[in-house]
Amino acid sequence: WYMLRQGYELFELLTLSRVIYDKRMQYYRSFVYVARDDYDTTYFLHFMLHATGIAISTLRERIASARAHQAQAASLRLATDLNDRQRAFVL
Repeated sequence: WYMLRQGYELFELLTLSRVIYDKRMQYYRSFVYVARDDYDTTYFLHFMLHATGIAISTLRERIASARAHQAQAASLRLATDLNDRQRAFVL
């Protein structure tokens, strides 16, 4: 939320909730550590930075995959053995 409010619009595309779900025990543990260490939020912030890094890597992979699919579709559009209906479908 904070990053979006600061103008980092790509954060809207990050799937932090998926990372938190996948690493939920580490997420819960970060809260325990915060409570045990006189409410020092460093543990939670460290987890969230790690989760954000994973989410960014996942987004990069998704973008690379989408670009590869887009390039493949572009090459299909140029194929001469497709009829008009097939070409329209590829668009």
